[in-house]
Amino acid sequence: RGTLKEQFLLNCYVEVAEGCICMLHSFVENLFRSIWGMPNNKAPSAVKYFFDFLDAQAEKKKVTDPDVVHIWKTNSLPLRFWINILKNPNFVFSDLEKTPHLDACLSVIAQAFMDSFSLTDQQLGKHAPTNKLLYAKDIPQYKQEVKMYYKLVKDQPSVSSQEFKTFLQDESKKHESEFNESAALRELYKYMDRYFSECFCTTKILLSESSSCVCTNSFSLAFFFCL
Repeated sequence: RGTLKEQFLLNCYVEVAEGCICMLHSFVENLFRSIWGMPNNKAPSAVKYFFDFLDAQAEKKKVTDPDVVHIWKTNSLPLRFWINILKNPNFVFSDLEKTPHLDACLSVIAQAFMDSFSLTDQQLGKHAPTNKLLYAKDIPQYKQEVKMYYKLVKDQPSVSSQEFKTFLQDESKKHESEFNESAALRELYKYMDRYFSECFCTTKILLSESSSCVCTNSFSLAFFFCL
């Protein structure tokens, strides 16, 4: 009887969850597409510049498997940056209280976002985690949109180092009165103080490898941009 009761409660939970998903579907879909969308068919300069850097490294290292580059790009931007924002909107909205209930809901959305960038075809059965089942029917479409996004970014005209520097300078001027520089430098110092040896050794290796490359400045800028 205990097993039947648990199954009944689980089925009720899934039905309620699916009802909530239907109500929120358009909002979640708009959120995802605003992330991998292309306003005016043009990706942000920072994204284009960095993705071109990864493509160049794949060519330099003779990486011919497109899945490897897909994983590099996915790990560097969607899973490193956007997942943190999706799971922690309080990083952006300081007045937002993230309750345990809200955290659980955001985790479901974040899981769907991660699955959209995955190259693995999931075989979900009745015993699969509920957070994966809720968006299972939408994931194939999202995966196609992600692949198209990466292709469109790659097909865009390249951004030169000078153009990228100008872009960063312009962005900095737009927000020059919005940040506490001393606090930012203090946080950077704390990071460098903690990981100085690793950063120093890695920088020496990467700059040494790039010394024979005609795009040394681009390489250095992209590397420090990632740090």
